[in-house]
Amino acid sequence: MAIRGLLTGVVALLAAPALAQELPDKLHLYDEGVHALDAQNFQVAESNFKAALTENPRDVFSLMMLGILEVARNDYPDAKKHFELAAKIRPKAPDPVGRLGWVLAKMGDKQGAKHQRALLTDMNQSCKRLHCLNADAIANGILMIDSVLTDDSADDNRYGAGVDAIQAKDWDKAEAAFRDVLNEAPNNPGANFLFGVVRIGQDNLPEAKTYLEKAVKLSPRLADPIGRLGWVYVQLGDIPAAKRQREKLETMQRDCEKICFDRVTIDRGLWIINGVLPEQDQKVAPKPAG
Repeated sequence: MAIRGLLTGVVALLAAPALAQELPDKLHLYDEGVHALDAQNFQVAESNFKAALTENPRDVFSLMMLGILEVARNDYPDAKKHFELAAKIRPKAPDPVGRLGWVLAKMGDKQGAKHQRALLTDMNQSCKRLHCLNADAIANGILMIDSVLTDDSADDNRYGAGVDAIQAKDWDKAEAAFRDVLNEAPNNPGANFLFGVVRIGQDNLPEAKTYLEKAVKLSPRLADPIGRLGWVYVQLGDIPAAKRQREKLETMQRDCEKICFDRVTIDRGLWIINGVLPEQDQKVAPKPAG
């Protein structure tokens, strides 16, 4: 598998929601919409999500995915509207809060973005006390907001600059940005993951392995680092380790059972690993639409 294909959707950390508590009312519409969105077939995706919302205007899943579609189109006002409604319906769910904060920051509403970040910080404090399953989703929400919320005293945000550089495949600039982030916060799971992606882009697979392993250790329920780590293991000849990463994703896939937002990222991770394993070790896995 070409590295170019591996890097498709590299900022899935900021693009695939983690909310997973209830079935959308029209699962087939939602399911088809997710695959269309992953394939960047925005017209089909929009039609499916809007049809699901016609049946149930309070379908948080479809509201969130419609907002993500609108972000992809740079339609921030409509994305804000849908994320706001999702957050109103599910105020204790971190994913709508994080995405709303991200959109507010992109629209220049720093105070609004900081308010959403404060809500996530409060959730995180409660989560630490309760050891809750929302920990990764809360961390992702904070990462999303921080990636675009620049400090008043700074001309730039290093995390956001690194993400932009990855998307532009400017590996030297991305490396410099994430080195700065990791110097300040060495245990930031998102920064370790994305620095691993940078190393893949630079064809430095041993160091990619080191940073991806740390990302998975820090946030063991994030599918995207697991998939990329499995890919790196195959490239380095460690087939048993790659198969262990696949097993993690298969467990997550069973838990997901087609009702959680992470399914697209989980499926992509499995496809990434299966696509490079030796033929005798491969398993049948449908290629993600994206």
